[in-house]
Amino acid sequence: MALRQLLGFCAAALASAELGNFTQRLREPRDELACAHADGLLVCGGGRRKGDQSASDAVDVFDLQRQGERVPTSPDRLSAPRAFDGGQNVAASCRGKVFIAGGAGKSGKSAVVDVFDAATRTWSNLTLSRPRSFLAVTAFEHAGLVLFGGGEEAEDEWHPENSKDTRIVDVWSVIESRWLAPMQLGVPRKKLTATTVLDRYAIFAGGFLSNNGSEGYRADMDVYDIQTNQWKRSLTLSQGRMRLAAASVGPCAVFGGGEVNVSAGDATGLVDQFCVVGDSSWEHSVAELSVRRYELAAASYGGLAYFAGGNIGVGGTDARGAYRVDVVDPIAGVWRKLELAEPKVRLAAAAGNGYVCFAGGDSVECIADASHEILV
Repeated sequence: MALRQLLGFCAAALASAELGNFTQRLREPRDELACAHADGLLVCGGGRRKGDQSASDAVDVFDLQRQGERVPTSPDRLSAPRAFDGGQNVAASCRGKVFIAGGAGKSGKSAVVDVFDAATRTWSNLTLSRPRSFLAVTAFEHAGLVLFGGGEEAEDEWHPENSKDTRIVDVWSVIESRWLAPMQLGVPRKKLTATTVLDRYAIFAGGFLSNNGSEGYRADMDVYDIQTNQWKRSLTLSQGRMRLAAASVGPCAVFGGGEVNVSAGDATGLVDQFCVVGDSSWEHSVAELSVRRYELAAASYGGLAYFAGGNIGVGGTDARGAYRVDVVDPIAGVWRKLELAEPKVRLAAAAGNGYVCFAGGDSVECIADASHEILV
């Protein structure tokens, strides 16, 4: 084992001893919720109730500096019940605030963005340019910008040709407290994912374009460079897919898993890694999750990216897929395998204050930075 890897494992063990893992119960058992971290608080909202499958407006806020102690908020629920499709980044944090956007509830698609202020522990809301679900959200911390990209504006289950996806990217300025001029993705699509690299590049990847047959599963990548105010659209995933997960570590963006068009609901274990080199070039490499799955979630912390839970799909044979957490150091190319205490599908993930947390089902499970046993 290389000295660098050994030192990393020792540091993880020390972090585990100091912090300790913990599990907290959700107010309502639910999946398809949205979570993000801001200023020591893990914030989760909405979802689909496990019992009657109705949309939820429940909010759970946990203090990661106090072993997940529950934090009261005002109000203590989202502005309206709604669920968020599993496997995308539907929430983001920026400058001490958490943004939970869009989704769908009993009244249909939502244009609401619920905003949680970690300093005051209060909620407010914004309005997107159009109601939509299945969008992806990411942010630039230094510039104070939050980007809400893609999504589905209208759905017709029986007549897919009437479904409508969007290419709109709404942009909210946290510093100026106003909407800026919207931008556009290269291709309209839903069920995509997003992440930000080096606080400079916002990347929207994958997704599905309605009523497009076998070509509906997209490999498109839209990379926005905030320094140049330019979009780069020449990069592509190695395979078109939706309901994938994304995380960033240093100069690298990592995209894992997803649903592919092999047969309805089939899953892939493909991992695409893109690392920026110099000012504008990207190096691409491909790896594989230990278990193929979609509707998984991802987060990054301490130089590692975590891909957790998910649906093994049609033809999947590893029943432990919903328990699995694949952990990668994209710089060193080292993979590890962890296990969740409970299976989670259509979950959410967020990280901060020494913890990586996975929310869904009955609970939120937070693990101290890479502290679990390495299964190899």
